[in-house]
Amino acid sequence: MPNDSVIIKIDGSVSVADFRVVVSAFADLLLALTAETNVEAVVDWIVSDLRAGSTQITGRGTFGNAEGKATVETVVREYENLSRAAREGRIEAFSIPVREAMQSITSVINGKIRRILMSTLDTPDLVAIENRLEEVDSVDAHSTRKEPRPYARAAIKGQIVTLDDKHGVYFTLQEAYTQRHIRCWPGKKQRSNLGRFWEAKTWIIVEGTYMRYGNSPSLTHITDIVELPDAEKGSWRQAIGAAPRGPGAQDISSADAVRKVRDGEA
Repeated sequence: MPNDSVIIKIDGSVSVADFRVVVSAFADLLLALTAETNVEAVVDWIVSDLRAGSTQITGRGTFGNAEGKATVETVVREYENLSRAAREGRIEAFSIPVREAMQSITSVINGKIRRILMSTLDTPDLVAIENRLEEVDSVDAHSTRKEPRPYARAAIKGQIVTLDDKHGVYFTLQEAYTQRHIRCWPGKKQRSNLGRFWEAKTWIIVEGTYMRYGNSPSLTHITDIVELPDAEKGSWRQAIGAAPRGPGAQDISSADAVRKVRDGEA
């Protein structure tokens, strides 16, 4: 049996509004786990089974190559680990986007909905989550996950080099100083100006949660995208005399030193 599917079940009397909350958060959860596993992988999650009587949804990962297959299998394992951690109320070691999705999913537990059940096709025994998950701010060294994925809040300057909405809206930011590419997942409030920033090659600062998994850095939980104004022509000259000359630079003028820094030669 292929290890490519995850299951979520809502146990109780489910209103349309609560069902919408869980479905939306379930989609966000799969997107977050996929992006953190391999941000470059081309994976689509489709509904392969929907049971109205038990309000059970099965999501299956689809892919076109070996990289996608490996990504889906890793996501399924992470989903299983997450379900066990959530049952114990210990999701501190997971990333902010994953925790937020799980908090939304369990927010519908309200008496009429008694519990949320999660499983995979490999582990058909449903893991029952009976309590709402509260917001957490720190990584707990004693969490279920043995090697928590590190993350940090960051503000990164760069330019948008690609803009895509195939797997959820995201863009690739080319960082100003190292030219590395960072995959960024903006919220709905930050999307309105992305096309303009991309077309005009505008310099921006993106504030969010920076995470590096393998060779794939990403920014999620973005709180702000700040447009930087164009520098005035010749303003680089204001740096002249700002710092003393370094060793071996006694024969170069201040203006030439600044030009070297400006042109990336220093």
